[in-house]
Parts: sequence; C-alpha cells; structure tokens
Amino acid sequence: MVQAQDMPSLSACKELANGETTQELNEFRKCLRNYQESLQTARKQALIKRRYEGSMRVVEGSTAPPAPGGNAPPATPNASANGR
Repeated sequence: MVQAQDMPSLSACKELANGETTQELNEFRKCLRNYQESLQTARKQALIKRRYEGSMRVVEGSTAPPAPGGNAPPATPNASANGR
C-alpha cells in the first residue's frame, strides 16, 4: 500500500512551478503527474481495503450461529390440512 511518506510531496511540485525553461516546466508537469498517479493508487488501494473488510464482515455475519427465533418465516397452521 502507498504510505504518506512514499507519495511525492505537492510542495516539491510547487517549487518547480515557476520554471522558466521548457525543461523546468516539463519537470513540473512530470511531478504533478507522479503526484496524481500516487493519489489515484492510494484511492484504489483504500477502496480495495474497504471492500475486503466489508466482505469479511459479511462472511463473519453469515457464519455466526442464528439468533434465537431466527429469521425463518412464521409457520402456517395446519399446512398439511390444506392438501399440501
């Protein structure tokens, strides 16, 4: 996972913002692209983590013993008397 210390700093890009040559401006653009890519990667990884944790909660909830009374529908009285 991308950690905050692994991401390029936006302040580092700001230092390049006042470039006067084409080379300096290209370095600024490259810095911004790298920063944007690292943000997108961090967002994707956070989404994957949330999905995983949500799935684990669902799995843990489905393996838990049923509560007393459960979720079963109420039994119909005399179901056999109705010819079924």
